[in-house]
Amino acid sequence: MGLEQLFTSAFIITWLAASVRLAGPVLLAALGEIFDELGGILNIGIEGTILFGALTSFLISFLIGNAWLGILGAIIVGKALHQLFRAQTLARPLGSNDQKRYGLRRW
Repeated sequence: MGLEQLFTSAFIITWLAASVRLAGPVLLAALGEIFDELGGILNIGIEGTILFGALTSFLISFLIGNAWLGILGAIIVGKALHQLFRAQTLARPLGSNDQKRYGLRRW
């Protein structure tokens, strides 16, 4: 086994491990979107909600120094953004593409 093959193998193993580790938040968002779609809401801008929650969690944890309050803040912000999206889209007449438009605008 040459040095080049060793580096190639190490790179592939590291890359696969990192991709599995980084896929966790996206998989949780996909699970939440499945439940949204079962309820009749199409939210294609769910990544924006993830980003706002992560930013809120970081800022609260950094400024206050308590990680649990940061997690609670992220949950509250995510829920508030989802309720805002729901109110914007469900108040419109049926048959319009407002869910797609608002989802893209939020992202």
